[in-house]
Amino acid sequence: MSDDAILQNPHLASLAVLVGKWHVQVTNASFLPSLQDSIEGAASFAWLGGGAFLAMRSEMYAPGPPKSFTIIGRDMKQAEYSALYYDERGVSRTMEMDFIGGIWKMWRDALDNPFSQRFEGHLSADNNTITAQWEKSFNNQDWELDFDIIYTRIT
Repeated sequence: MSDDAILQNPHLASLAVLVGKWHVQVTNASFLPSLQDSIEGAASFAWLGGGAFLAMRSEMYAPGPPKSFTIIGRDMKQAEYSALYYDERGVSRTMEMDFIGGIWKMWRDALDNPFSQRFEGHLSADNNTITAQWEKSFNNQDWELDFDIIYTRIT
């Protein structure tokens, strides 16, 4: 069966605005030599299975967050999406996700593995910039900035 045989999943329609290639800039990251430093990279979003799922690929051009691949889908009876993440270190995670009114959120509560995470991004009015940040918590009460990230549309 080819990808063309599967129709666009209507439960993912609001994510169509993400499809394309994006320039990525990471700042304020504790893993960088200085909080004033930044690193750049790329991300892309593309439909899988003719639109059954959305795939996100990302990589940085210097040491930083690892190259990763995420598949986004949704159970039609659930309000949230599921994001299945895998990176070049062999780390695999499942996150919940929503995308409502131009606000993109992902989160996972996983204190034992090794910390919880949350992401919030705001899509610009022209749909060409996403300004976001990742946070982490070791107790689900006290959250700290992991890093800021800006996606700027290329295509």
